[in-house]
Amino acid sequence: FLFSLLGFLLFPLVWSIPEALITAELGSTFPDSSGGVAWVEEAFGARAGFFSGYFSWVSGATDNAIYPVLFLEYLLQHISGNDDAFEGMNRLVRFFILSSTAVILAYLNYLGLEIVGKMSIVICIISMSPFIIMVLIGIPKVDPSRWFELPEEGASSEKAGWEDSGWLPLANVWGVLWRPLLNNLFWNLNSFDSGANFSGDTRDPGKNFPRGMFYGVILVGMSYFIPLVIAIGATDSLQSDWVDGYLAVAATQIGGRWLGAWTVFASGISNLALF
Repeated sequence: FLFSLLGFLLFPLVWSIPEALITAELGSTFPDSSGGVAWVEEAFGARAGFFSGYFSWVSGATDNAIYPVLFLEYLLQHISGNDDAFEGMNRLVRFFILSSTAVILAYLNYLGLEIVGKMSIVICIISMSPFIIMVLIGIPKVDPSRWFELPEEGASSEKAGWEDSGWLPLANVWGVLWRPLLNNLFWNLNSFDSGANFSGDTRDPGKNFPRGMFYGVILVGMSYFIPLVIAIGATDSLQSDWVDGYLAVAATQIGGRWLGAWTVFASGISNLALF
C-alpha cells in the first residue's frame, strides 16, 4: 500500500502540476477552443497543427472505447458478485449493450456544449458524493499502520507474465509491478492539457483560466488520494484484493451495502461522463 499512496501523492508534483502550469500559460496566451492544436500550429506551422489535431482525435476515439466497457464491468461485478461476469457474458449481448451505450453518449455530445456542461455538474455531484460519505464514515475506523505496509511476498506472482514482456526486464522491483503502477498513475493524473480546449470559452482567460487549472489539479489529486487513504486504512483488505472495482467493496465494508451500491453507480456514471 505504501508505494501506491506515495505514487498518488508524488506523481502530481512531477507531472500533473507542470502539465497544468504549461496549459495555464499557453491557454491564456492562445485562448482558442482548439487547445493544444493552436500551440503546435503557432510553433511549427499548419501541417504540424493538422497532424496534432488528427492524432488527438484518434487518441480520444480510442480512449473513449474503454468507458462503456468499464461501466458495464462495474455493473455486472456488483450485481453478480463475480469478477469474471463481464467475460462470461454472451458476446452478442455485450456487443449490443456497449454499442448502444456508445451511440447514445455520442448523440449527447452532438447536442452541444450547453447540455454536456449541465450534465457534467450533476454527474460530478452524484459521482463524488459516495466517496465523501465514505471518507467521513471511515475516518474513525482508520488504522494508520496499514498505510505503511509493504508489498506481500509473492503477491505479484500471479501476474509474473508482465515481467517477461516489454522493454523493461526488471518490472518487479521490491515486490511492485512498476509498469502497471506507473501506467495507472499516468492515466489517472494526466490530460490536464485537455482543459485548454475551454480557454476560448473562458471570460478573462488571462486571470480565470490559470485559477481554474490550479483548483483542478488540487481537486483531482485530493479526489484520488483521500478516498484511497481511507479505503486502505479502514478495511482489512489484502493488497492482492485490489482489482478493478474494489473501491466499491471497500465502501461496502466501511458504510454498508447501500454505500457500496452507490459507489458502483457513481463509478459507472463517471466513466460514462468521460466519454
